[in-house]
Amino acid sequence: MSDFIATVSCNDPKINDHDAVEQIVARYFFDPELNIGVSFDHETGEPYLFVFGYVWPESWKIPEGTEPGEFDPFIEDRYEHGAEEFIQFLKDVAPYLAEPLIVQAVGAQKCLFPLSACEWHVEAGGTEVEINEFCHGHTTQEVAASR
Repeated sequence: MSDFIATVSCNDPKINDHDAVEQIVARYFFDPELNIGVSFDHETGEPYLFVFGYVWPESWKIPEGTEPGEFDPFIEDRYEHGAEEFIQFLKDVAPYLAEPLIVQAVGAQKCLFPLSACEWHVEAGGTEVEINEFCHGHTTQEVAASR
């Protein structure tokens, strides 16, 4: 969907081990419009994870032996795995969270109904990612009637 526009953000949770989280981030490929990394609170110096950007959040684990700059999921025929590998990324960072991580995304194609919205929630040290989405949109009959 070339005209799909999205915005993503998170709650910037504190993390216990910034080196470990930075290593995990380095093992994944993210769309250049998605910013994921570690920063430090200006007042306390505590590290936190940030996720924000203007694309639906997806990630792809870089295969062993592949240089990060050489990996491209569009060329590697792995593009369709981005959603499930983003969930795996969240699970990978969970052991290093000091508080829950909440990622939210909202998007639309040409600002038309229905909007897409999703929230990914993982507890500190958790092993599962809770995913919540909008549950009402066009029904198949409504789509067919509008054409």
